[in-house]
Amino acid sequence: MHCLMHRTPTTPRWHRALRTVTVLIAAAHSVGATPGLAAQSTRGAATPLDYVAMDYAFRGPARTAAGLHRIRLNNTGTKLHHVQLIRLEDGKRLGDVFPILQRNKGLHGLPSWARPAGGVSAALPGRNIEITQRLAAGRYAVICWIPTDDGQIHVMKGMMTELEVTPSSARGIADPVATRRVTLTEYQATWSAPLARGRQTLRIENAGKQSHELLVVRLAPGKTMRDVERWSGTGPAPMEMWTGLASIAPGGVAWLELDVTPGRYAIFCFAPDARDAKPHAEHGFLQIVDIR
Repeated sequence: MHCLMHRTPTTPRWHRALRTVTVLIAAAHSVGATPGLAAQSTRGAATPLDYVAMDYAFRGPARTAAGLHRIRLNNTGTKLHHVQLIRLEDGKRLGDVFPILQRNKGLHGLPSWARPAGGVSAALPGRNIEITQRLAAGRYAVICWIPTDDGQIHVMKGMMTELEVTPSSARGIADPVATRRVTLTEYQATWSAPLARGRQTLRIENAGKQSHELLVVRLAPGKTMRDVERWSGTGPAPMEMWTGLASIAPGGVAWLELDVTPGRYAIFCFAPDARDAKPHAEHGFLQIVDIR
């Protein structure tokens, strides 16, 4: 495996705010596992939690038992959609958090009783993606806060529902075994080993002080992150794959399975910053990775 890191100029719009962009050129022909870790699928052990996304609504379960879950999103719509979980505490309900999401047009400025709790990042139209994570007992809002061309976020168009996670006395399932650990902080993702070609399982942990997400996009040939940012969700997509973990509060952990094929990947975080509400990518949370 060969890995080369260097700086590149920033690009227009929000990319101008990036002081540095880390570019990792990785040529890999096998998964090069971290010592002590081995690839293992989590699909057989975790409880399925399946959501179907439409323009603009969810279809999915209203209740599940606490424990390890495989959260899967099937996007049957014509736009990007995701499953963002928000844990509601102090007896709060979806109706309590909706006005805040509407006013702030996203997750910025959430009160202490509403904590981002992970979920599945955006899926391209017609695609399925999934994430594995533990859900504690409690009540959750299930929303999509991706913006539309008119400036509204999808939750304002009705893309929201609730999930009740009930206590469980069942014996706990062991954590999935991962090939790589990815640690999220302000404002970067630190990898125990570089992303490589082949199948791998990422253990993603938010060790920062703010909520973070980890989005992984394989760019279409000749396309850049500027094309991704400008894409309205209609017409040919500038990316061939989009997966990852939705915004999760500090201390949160999830597992993401990837089958990495040759191409250029962008790895970034669009969670809003607690200070200025700008996407964390504007603060430098962006990596470009070339897999050969």
